[in-house]
Amino acid sequence: MKDDVLIDYAYPCMMAESALKRLHDAMLLKKYDEAMEAAIDAMVEVRMTMNAIRHMKEQTNAVRHQTETVQERVPTAISAGRARKSNGAATSATRH
Repeated sequence: MKDDVLIDYAYPCMMAESALKRLHDAMLLKKYDEAMEAAIDAMVEVRMTMNAIRHMKEQTNAVRHQTETVQERVPTAISAGRARKSNGAATSATRH
């Protein structure tokens, strides 16, 4: 079994939030260069957050696809078991 890799979306998301706060504070003080640096930092962190979300979505879709494949086979096995049980019950009922 392959080890699952934990992808953290929360940390870069919080870092983006922090950068946006720095941007806002710099704008209030009319420190435009600092505000632009904070904006770039926020964009980098948002991009990292988006990559983490995309990775998590792909993993979820892969697992869902595997689950659907297994579920397609299960109803066939269940209905075959029910058919065997109902045939056995009918046979034993006719014997008595």
